[in-house]
Amino acid sequence: MSFTVWRQVLLLLSLLVLTSGCAVLRRSQLGTEIELSGPARLVCSNDCADRGQCGRGTRANAPQDSEVRDMVLLNRASPQVTGHDVAVAAETPVNVIGTQLQTVELWSTGERLDVPYYLVDVSERGQAWVAGWCVGN
Repeated sequence: MSFTVWRQVLLLLSLLVLTSGCAVLRRSQLGTEIELSGPARLVCSNDCADRGQCGRGTRANAPQDSEVRDMVLLNRASPQVTGHDVAVAAETPVNVIGTQLQTVELWSTGERLDVPYYLVDVSERGQAWVAGWCVGN
């Protein structure tokens, strides 16, 4: 190969590495990894799903052929791991307006974790609490 071809290959590889590095830096982070405030979005992350805080669903009373999508579970009254009263589509933008640390016990292991819960405003749905595993930037 000529010197010009090697330069082009090297330039292409450098561009690929730079682009990959930028993608890693832009990775969204969950509310359990960083403290969130302001604009955020609901996320059905693996941690969220593993803890039963999100899953696949459709709107209530929707036609049978409605789009099935990931739904995140929230609670209007307080931070909860059960008894949710709101389900909102994952990737929905929210505005974080408060945070509260809760101790949660994992039933499978008995392990106790301090988990941040976020009070979020979901535009037309009002305010509700969501686990940090289920909200990100």
